[in-house]
Amino acid sequence: MNEMLRSPRDEDAATVAGLMSRDWPDPIDTQSVLRSWTSPGIDRELDVRLGQACYAIVHGLDRARVWLDIRGHPSGELLDWAEARATERGRRIFAGAWSTNESLLGVLVTRGFWPVRYSQRMEIDLGALTPEPSWPEGVQVRTFRFGDERAFYELHQETFREFRHRGLRRAGLGVDAESLTGANRLYEETGMKVSARFDIFEKVIA
Repeated sequence: MNEMLRSPRDEDAATVAGLMSRDWPDPIDTQSVLRSWTSPGIDRELDVRLGQACYAIVHGLDRARVWLDIRGHPSGELLDWAEARATERGRRIFAGAWSTNESLLGVLVTRGFWPVRYSQRMEIDLGALTPEPSWPEGVQVRTFRFGDERAFYELHQETFREFRHRGLRRAGLGVDAESLTGANRLYEETGMKVSARFDIFEKVIA
C-alpha cells in the first residue's frame, strides 16, 4: 500500500516535534519546527514531507551538498522522495543519526550511504566539583585571540560555575570527533565526557 506523503501544515508542528524528539537527546518544541519551515533555502511545499510516523526535510548546504534530516520510522516511499528531492539540489547527499538509532543507520547503508564522519555529544555533571586550573605566573583572562586557548579553558570553567549557581545539574555540547583544533580534548580537560555519538553518512550521485 502506498503511503500518503504531504507537505506539513502549521497544525502538524506538534506531531512533527514528537517525531523529531524520538531517538534524540534533546526534545524539539513546536516553535523550532515552525521556524525550520521558514528558514532560508527551505520551501515547505518542495522540501518537507510528513508521512505515517515519519518525517523528512531536505536542506541545501550549497550547490553540491544536501542534508537529509530524516526522523521517526521512515518508509521506503519517504526515503525515495527524500533522495529524489536531494538529487535535484546536489550530487553529494548527507544524512545521519545517533549511533543508538541502528535501524535508520542500517537503512542508510542499504541505500548506498557510507559513514564519513562522526560528532560527539559531551556532557558534564555540574554537581561534581571541577578543580581550579593552576595558571603560570603572568597569565591573565582577556578578550580571546589566537594563542589564548588556556584563557578559553578558564571561560569554560566559569560558565560551568554559573550553571551550578542557577541550579542546572548537567551541561552538554556537540563537538566534531575529528576536530583538527583538538576541541574535544579541551572539553575532556574540563571534565566533560562523551555521552553519545552522531554518525554522518554520505552518498555521491554519479
